[in-house]
Amino acid sequence: MPPSPEPSTLLVCTRCRAAGADPESPRAGAALLAAVRAAAADDCAIRVVGIACLSGCKRACAAAVMAPGKVGYVFGDLPADPEGAADLLAVARAH
Repeated sequence: MPPSPEPSTLLVCTRCRAAGADPESPRAGAALLAAVRAAAADDCAIRVVGIACLSGCKRACAAAVMAPGKVGYVFGDLPADPEGAADLLAVARAH
C-alpha cells in the first residue's frame, strides 16, 4: 500500500501518570496532551488526538504516531512539558 497523503495522527495517552504520583494529582498524560495541542495550534498538517490508554503504563508518558500506509511508532518515557511536545510534533511532521 503506498503512503497516504493524509496527515499523520499523533495519539497521546491521557491517563499516563508518573510512577509513584499521587493518584489525586493531575495526570501527566493530560498535561502532555495540552502541551502538544498548544504547540500544534496552527499546524493543520498533524492531527492530535487524546486516547484513554496506549498500554504503556510502565513507560509514562506514552504517545504514538501513525498514518494509513505507513509504519506506526509508539514512544514512552516522554516528558510532559513544552519541549517534549515540540519533539513529538517534530517526529509527527517527519512521519
